[in-house]
Amino acid sequence: MTNDAAPLLVRTARFSEQPGRAARDRRRLCELRLGKNGGTGDSQFGQDHRMGELGTVESEERKKLGLRILAEQFDRLDRISDLAFIQVEKGSRLAHDAKINDYDSIDLQATYLEVAARDHLETLRRHITLDGGGIPAMSSFTLIRAAVECAAHGIWLLSSSKVDKRIFRSLQRHLMNRNDVEPLAQSLGISNPEGYARMRERLDGIHGSRGGLRQRSLDRPLTTTAVVSDADRFVKTLDLTGLQVWQACSGLAHGNSSSSLIFMERQRISTNGKVSTYSFTTSAYLIGQMFRVAVDYLDTLTVLYAQQAKANPARRD
Repeated sequence: MTNDAAPLLVRTARFSEQPGRAARDRRRLCELRLGKNGGTGDSQFGQDHRMGELGTVESEERKKLGLRILAEQFDRLDRISDLAFIQVEKGSRLAHDAKINDYDSIDLQATYLEVAARDHLETLRRHITLDGGGIPAMSSFTLIRAAVECAAHGIWLLSSSKVDKRIFRSLQRHLMNRNDVEPLAQSLGISNPEGYARMRERLDGIHGSRGGLRQRSLDRPLTTTAVVSDADRFVKTLDLTGLQVWQACSGLAHGNSSSSLIFMERQRISTNGKVSTYSFTTSAYLIGQMFRVAVDYLDTLTVLYAQQAKANPARRD
C-alpha cells in the first residue's frame, strides 16, 4: 500500500500490482482539482469534538488508534453468530410470526439481511491492511453504508413487541422490494405479471387476515432514513449513531464532493492561484469508528434474532 513516490496517498486503495501504474491510478482517484470556492483549506464546516479535526490529515497516534479499533472489531466480527446456524424453535416468536406470514417470513428476511450485512463488512475487512494502514479511499464508506442499512432493516423487522406491527413491516418490505425491481424487470423483458399478481394476492390475503394489519395500507411509502432512525433506538453505539454513519457514508457512496470535504483527509499538492490540486485520503480513525457502528448493528440484529428464535411458553403475542 505504501508508495514512496506518493506519500500522501499511503492510505488509498491498490488498483494494480505494478507500482508505477498503481501510483498513477491512486492519484487519479484521490487527487481533486478544486477552484477557489471548492472548499479546501478554510473548511466551510465546523469540527466535531468526537471525530477530531475532520478534513485534515490525522496524526500518527490517531491513525494507530483507528487501526487498533479496526483490529478489535475484526475479532468481534468473528464472534458474532451466523443466523443460519440459529434454530427457530417451536413456540418461539419467530415461529409464531411465520405462521401468520408464511409467504416471506420474518426469520427468512432477517437471515438474508444478516448475510448481506456481514458480507459487506467481510469484504472491507479483506481490503484493509492493518500493519500498513492501507484502507480503500472511497469504497470503505460504500461497504459500511450497505452493512448498516441491511442490519437496520433486520432490526426494524424484529424490534417491535407487537405482532401485527412486525407482520405488517415484513409484508410492506417485501412489496417495496418487489416494486423496486419491477421496472428493471420490465425494461429487461423478464417481467412476470402473473407472478407479480400472485405475489400481491398472497400479501393482500395475509394483510386482510387480521384487523390490526388492515388499518394501514401496504402501499404506504417506506424510507431507509425512517428504518435506520427506528433501529437506532435499539442499538447501543458510542460516539456516532447508525443514522449519522449511514448518512455520511451515503454521501461518499453517491459521489457527493461536499461529503468528501467533511469526512476525508485532504492536503494541497499544488496550486496556480486559481486551481489547486489536493490529495484525498481516508482517516483510519474515522473508518474504525464507522466500522464499529456497523458491527454494533450486526451484533444487535443477531441478538434480537437469537432471543426471538427461542421457545417461550409465556409469550402472549
